Amino acid sequence: MQNNKIAPITIVIPTAGRVKNITTKLIHSIQDYVDQIILFDNKRQFNKKDFAENVLVIRKNDLAVNPAWQKGVEMARNDTVVLMNDDILFNHNEGELFEEIIFELSNNQWSVVGADNSGMVMFDEESELPSELPYEGFYCTKAEKRNENWGAFIALKKHLMVPIHEDLKIYYGDDIIFNFSPLMHPHAKCCGKMWFKWYHRMSSTSSQINDDARNFEIQLYSVIIEGLNRRLEARRQQEKELLGTR
Repeated sequence: MQNNKIAPITIVIPTAGRVKNITTKLIHSIQDYVDQIILFDNKRQFNKKDFAENVLVIRKNDLAVNPAWQKGVEMARNDTVVLMNDDILFNHNEGELFEEIIFELSNNQWSVVGADNSGMVMFDEESELPSELPYEGFYCTKAEKRNENWGAFIALKKHLMVPIHEDLKIYYGDDIIFNFSPLMHPHAKCCGKMWFKWYHRMSSTSSQINDDARNFEIQLYSVIIEGLNRRLEARRQQEKELLGTR
């Protein structure tokens, strides 16, 4: 590894190998800035020798995104974990980005931080990437709702990871984290979104699941959200009663 400041962060990346070249480039760009990377290789396409010593390649057959996130958080050796897509790239300043993530999660303002969609640059082929984007820094703001692609980059504290129902394999993992994290955190009551310049290939995971399984996950998520809404309403009522007694 190069002589860079190493952030005490574990990166978790599930991949089905649809964008192998981009995933490889992503790992090479961040492996010198973080303590640990866990790559769940669902199609057995990657070799450990292609990466630095801090990259753990776990070969699994069709371990879906949400179970991989759960397993990766359990295995993480750091308190700060970033769940990351396999089809995104950063232009530069990766080290500063991870330092900023640690800062944002340490101030107890956010229960979890995801990607701000407004900083994203879409691309279809790796050759379309511009040579460099102007550095405009990083900053975090309140996420009123889970914006599209918020789940491409999710930073959280390991002990505050929201359990995702075991039958939710592909869909709604980021929705569960976004909606339930404020209930898990002892202080923060809202989620954040980190603004930074990033590229997104948008390789769909929909091919990993058939229509019946997809419909089942949709119905299951509806039941879970109904339960969440009841918990949130009870929490709001309790806070209202506490304010009334002061």
